Amino acid sequence: MFSALDDVKDKIQGFELGIDDYITKPYNFSEVLARIRVVLRNRELYAQIVVRESRLSLAEELNKDIKLNLLDFVAGIDDLDAAIAAMAKDGEDGKNRNAGLFKTVLEKSKKVRKQVAELDARIDRTNKEWDKLKKNEIDLPRLENQIRDNMLKE
Repeated sequence: MFSALDDVKDKIQGFELGIDDYITKPYNFSEVLARIRVVLRNRELYAQIVVRESRLSLAEELNKDIKLNLLDFVAGIDDLDAAIAAMAKDGEDGKNRNAGLFKTVLEKSKKVRKQVAELDARIDRTNKEWDKLKKNEIDLPRLENQIRDNMLKE
């Protein structure tokens, strides 16, 4: 903002209304150019923060979806295991020629279950770390106010 008013209360009122900088007359063109660069840099940094926050929100949603899908996947493996166990029991009388196949499927099922458990544990560790980071996170409006307050101090 350019103004002939150079009283501190006028400057403070301008900043409280949302201006990025306050320049009084007479002004030096080099100083104005430097201040414009600072404002543009701060705007770009703020825009980058907004983009990064959007990415983090999307990643957080994806993480929740993966966790829910893992639970469904484990339930499907449980059903598969139960079906295989029932089929194996029916074939115990020696009539079942596919006992080797049942054993292979059970082994694969156990391997997949282990991989799902490892992924689930990894997601849990990530969520705990995420929660720790979120405790120190500053929301965007508060960050913008802090940036504005820092500019007032300069």
